[in-house]
Amino acid sequence: MNLYSEKYGQVLLKDKNIARIEVASLDDGQSVLEIGPGDGVLTQLLLERFPRVVVVETDHRFVDILKVKFFDYIQAGHLEIIHGDFLDLEKTDYEQIIGNVPYHISSKIIQKLANMNFNKAILMFQSEFATTLMARPSTKEYTRMTIFAYLHFNIELIKLVSRRSFFPVPGVDSAIISLKSHDNFSGINQNLAEERLREMFSQKRKKLKNIIENCPLEFQDSRIDQLPPESIVNLLKA
Repeated sequence: MNLYSEKYGQVLLKDKNIARIEVASLDDGQSVLEIGPGDGVLTQLLLERFPRVVVVETDHRFVDILKVKFFDYIQAGHLEIIHGDFLDLEKTDYEQIIGNVPYHISSKIIQKLANMNFNKAILMFQSEFATTLMARPSTKEYTRMTIFAYLHFNIELIKLVSRRSFFPVPGVDSAIISLKSHDNFSGINQNLAEERLREMFSQKRKKLKNIIENCPLEFQDSRIDQLPPESIVNLLKA
């Protein structure tokens, strides 16, 4: 039976050493939520370390496999399997989060996490997307998503991961990153900030004085993609 579905963007981690690095990057705690466990490589390691593990999986075939593979853990109350989409989860409070994220919903995952309450997330993204989250000004990777991530998270690169660590082998390499929530910019209207960022980055070749009415003098002759994140925050506050 073919367990890999283009519909869900599935590639499964086969390198257990990489899985161990991911789990070891979590802090000590009582519980963890795993996004998209697949056949349970990460799940097994999480159950060996944490008293309470919750996994959310969209594919009913993997749900059935997990129910059999981890039957004893489920019966003992150590594992809860949610058959559904992480993006649709109503519960927003989780101690820690981990997962190898399907590439095609990476941006949506970040946006979902921005509205959740958690201490730390260890996630594997396509390396290009991870680069975008941590990009520097005046690079092609520096986008609205870079600033969105800066507004919500402290981000750290844990490890670059070869595409050969997965099956089927994808066309790109991956990266493990750590996300920690912060409220450093809680005074900013996030909905308005999103609207402003979308407007400015959609016209990133223009000087800001040609985009923003009553643009502060210090920013007038700059382009949005030339400004460091801290300057963009000051612009959003202004």
